[in-house]
Amino acid sequence: MIGASFALVSFTNRILDRRDLGGRKLFALGLQYFNTGMRSMITMAIQFLFLTRYNLEPAQASLYLSFQHLPWTWKLFYGIFTDVFPICGSTKRAYVFLMGILQASACILVVVGGTNLTATTLMLLGVLNSLGGAVMDVVVDGMMVINSRKDPTSGSEELQAYSWGFYGLGGIAGCLGSGFL
Repeated sequence: MIGASFALVSFTNRILDRRDLGGRKLFALGLQYFNTGMRSMITMAIQFLFLTRYNLEPAQASLYLSFQHLPWTWKLFYGIFTDVFPICGSTKRAYVFLMGILQASACILVVVGGTNLTATTLMLLGVLNSLGGAVMDVVVDGMMVINSRKDPTSGSEELQAYSWGFYGLGGIAGCLGSGFL
């Protein structure tokens, strides 16, 4: 486990040191994939609240949780929308920023509101969290494609490994963190 951690840190430093890929964009890419992995934390917390606090039947809790996945079905349209309608002249950065705020706000409201929220409100906050994550995922994937074209020999493979490594770390951290919520 420790050896794998050192290997990931070494690989990450090698990727971030590459001038042709842009360190800040790569940092945003890794952060977004870590964030996407962390979604498991809020999903598990909402599921726990549905079953324990609201005493929903498993079928009804599953129905409410399934609504959280709806924003991911429209990913194609998010890409078109963000490319056609730039915000302040930016088709990428502004959307990442705004969707990050939407996602963080929804998560904070779930944590702060917790048991005082209705099941429907909790479901809607989960949908907003997923919407922010889905739009950011599309935008960051577009940034990854643009950056991978700068190194045609190994750019896409390294970026995929980098992205999925952070996604995995975020998933592990999210599952561990959901127990504390």
